[in-house]
Amino acid sequence: MRKSILCLALALLFSAMQANAQVNILGGVPGGTYDKMIRELDKALGKVQREGKTLSLNNVTLSDSKGSFYNYVHLKNSENHLALMQFDVLQYQRGLDLDAGTEDANHYKVVMPFGEEEIHIFMNRASDPHNLVHNLDDLRQLIEASEEPEKAAEDSKPEDKGKTARKKRKRIRVAMGSNMQGTYITASNLKQKLELNWTEAKMGFNHSWRELINGKIDVLIFVGSAPVEALRKISPEVKDKIKMIGIASNPELDKIYTPAIISSNRYSWLDEDVQTYAVPTVLVSYDKNESESHTQLISNFLDVLHEQLPAIQEDQFTYHPAWQKVNMLYELDSPDAFLAAYPYIPLWMYHKTTFDFVKRNRK
Repeated sequence: MRKSILCLALALLFSAMQANAQVNILGGVPGGTYDKMIRELDKALGKVQREGKTLSLNNVTLSDSKGSFYNYVHLKNSENHLALMQFDVLQYQRGLDLDAGTEDANHYKVVMPFGEEEIHIFMNRASDPHNLVHNLDDLRQLIEASEEPEKAAEDSKPEDKGKTARKKRKRIRVAMGSNMQGTYITASNLKQKLELNWTEAKMGFNHSWRELINGKIDVLIFVGSAPVEALRKISPEVKDKIKMIGIASNPELDKIYTPAIISSNRYSWLDEDVQTYAVPTVLVSYDKNESESHTQLISNFLDVLHEQLPAIQEDQFTYHPAWQKVNMLYELDSPDAFLAAYPYIPLWMYHKTTFDFVKRNRK
């Protein structure tokens, strides 16, 4: 009898612990896409009150974050269960692991794709007074023109004839995000793949935005799902000082990113659509020495998100447009279907709870 009572008490205690379980998610910089989506997720999942689910009001918590690379570093902390990050950050870290002969990056598992974020590129109009730059290919030409040698003047001294001199133009200075942001990885890829010889400026968005407006930098690169909250409204005075430029189609970039359009209806100040690329976003867990309770928490999180996602996607006036691209994967009925839908994610890279969830919810 006592044994039965003890077992019942332990079961009730475990149930209470589960009911109060918290899933801690690393989001993004304040005002960015990740930050807004996780705050919306907290609000949405807080509405779910159903027996057997471990998530309810006030138990989706958001950790302060400085960006995707910050999330990559801090996801190992046992207090953090999940993190949003750019997929190119994972690719970059896997490359470093291969070079170093380590395998730590292999423990970062994709729980589910989480949409994508467009590459936003802004330029100070004073840096392009003739309005010749409309995309990064044009920017390359501007950079190369500033580095071209010019012949010595006709009225120069005889001994100077035939000599060349560099034009006295400033180098193009580009803000690429801070070291902790995924933007820096994306901007570095653009610089390398498109062979752009600009001067790097490592700084966060708020700082670089002020520097761009004040003409201290020429170009700013930022990755975020349009419309980025911090960019929704721009005053006429600021609009007169800056413009958005795009990225022309490029075979090398097609291997890494998805062609995308930043529509003019996403930002009231944008006069026309801008061709660019989008960076896949993934929800990630770190599975090295992962406990059973950690695994179960992720599984329960997927169940509750699955229940609430249709309402989130239907209420387009309340939630960020990026939710429209979030896919719970349960319609993918085979490994080939997974690879066809998300060719950039190898099957081994998915978290073990993902396939269990798909089997439970497959229609």
